[in-house]
Amino acid sequence: MKKTGIAIALALATLTLSAAEKEVKTKAKEVTIFKNGAQVQRQQTVALEKGETTLRFTGLSPYLKANSVQVNAKGNLTILSVKGDKNYISEAQKNKNTEALTKQKEEIDRQIANLNVKNKVADEEREFISKNRRVTGTDAMVNMAVLKQANDYYRERLTALLTEKNANDAEIERLKKQKKQIEQQIAEAGQTSDQATGEIEVKVVSNSAQNAVFDLSYYVGNASWTPIYDIRVKNVQEPVALDIKAEVSQNTKEEWKDVKLTLSSANPTQGGTAPVLTQWELRDRNEIRVRGANVYHAPAEPKLMMSSKRSIVATVEGDPLADVAVGPEVTIQEQTTAVEYAIETKYSLPSGEKNTTVTIGQQSLAATYEYVAIPKLENDVFLTARVADWEKLQLQSGKANLFFQNTYVGQTYINAKATTDTLSLSLGRDKSVAVSRVQEEKMTGKKTLSDKVTVTRGWKMTVKNNKSVAIDLTLKDQLPKSTYSDVVVTEENTDGASVNKTTGEVAWKLHLNAGESVSKSFSYKVKYPSSRNIDVQ
Repeated sequence: MKKTGIAIALALATLTLSAAEKEVKTKAKEVTIFKNGAQVQRQQTVALEKGETTLRFTGLSPYLKANSVQVNAKGNLTILSVKGDKNYISEAQKNKNTEALTKQKEEIDRQIANLNVKNKVADEEREFISKNRRVTGTDAMVNMAVLKQANDYYRERLTALLTEKNANDAEIERLKKQKKQIEQQIAEAGQTSDQATGEIEVKVVSNSAQNAVFDLSYYVGNASWTPIYDIRVKNVQEPVALDIKAEVSQNTKEEWKDVKLTLSSANPTQGGTAPVLTQWELRDRNEIRVRGANVYHAPAEPKLMMSSKRSIVATVEGDPLADVAVGPEVTIQEQTTAVEYAIETKYSLPSGEKNTTVTIGQQSLAATYEYVAIPKLENDVFLTARVADWEKLQLQSGKANLFFQNTYVGQTYINAKATTDTLSLSLGRDKSVAVSRVQEEKMTGKKTLSDKVTVTRGWKMTVKNNKSVAIDLTLKDQLPKSTYSDVVVTEENTDGASVNKTTGEVAWKLHLNAGESVSKSFSYKVKYPSSRNIDVQ
């Protein structure tokens, strides 16, 4: 009776222990993706019994940062402890699965080996029959009945052997395909064999049996986003359409399905503590040694406060570019040290090597269009668009694809750190505007007087507008710059151009009506000692 009572007590204790632990599966609700990493928020309702319970929120990313975990609960309960960890039990299960697959593969190898043995025996028997199938006898004429009986035997036996070999070969091919599939499964398991799954352990004390809502938040690595832009121009009478997108990468081993997505320009891995200068000491032999700054990178707050919100409108009323695909509504939150793009449309982002393109929105930008010609370098004229006050768009640095009249014309880079307030975009070559540059012989020459050489150069440039509309065009050339005190450059004629004294750039601002042609000339002199060999173009 005493032993029976002890057994019952142990069984009850085991039941009590198992009831005090509960595994909980959750679904990602909101994800904020930084330039490096992501903040994941999950929510789940859990049925609790009265008393202490250990909850294990499983199936999370193995890249979860334990010190970033935050847990909140709604209900009549107390959270005793929170701990982020890795679940190596799941990893052990993966190893067991791999072992089972390996045993299947070994069994297939054994079956293939047996079939190969059977084929070898059949081949040897066929060879034996072939060598010994000649029928002989004491009489000159062999009994026809004996000959027919022998031929029937050879035919039936050879047919049976060949049929058996064909069946064995077919079975070997089937087993080889099965083996290949198992090897692929083993390889896939091996790719993740070094990764355990993440989990969060939460110990709570519930004052009563209840359904409590748990909110989990944590930072995870292996996620990032990069801004990409499509800049579209239909013609020079209409505004620039700017499509703002993001290329999102997530390989966290978590599946984010139908989540509310926010893209942040912050990078929590950089830290936010300003560096501190320490003493700078000069050493002997002119060696300078700078002691490393003692910098402590405190964990950055993934979510920042103090936001002023405004919305990107997908299309502008009356916008002639409204036929471009409309993106989702996006709210820009201008944080203290970052910018967040809160996307209203929910997204599903599977974990893997393949990136996902997320549409942020579209802007219609007022622009001034201008043609630029530098015939010294190119015999073509280039169309440019200039967008003022572009920094107010809160763009991030990234590549931009350029489209003019629905044709891809190239790629540029938007530098969000640029200090200029005007963004200049090259929209490609326009063959309907012609430009030429020829040397003017009457303004070109070379003279040597005593120990001095004087070289004169003159150039004539002609631009013709073959378009049916008027255009504005900037024509550019340059004067040489001297880097020697005894080499002197003098501008002779610039034909009304503006001259940058620092760079030597010569520019004419021209307005050309349809079919109009304009010519501009400029010349310069270069004087230098005859002892120098100066190449003047």
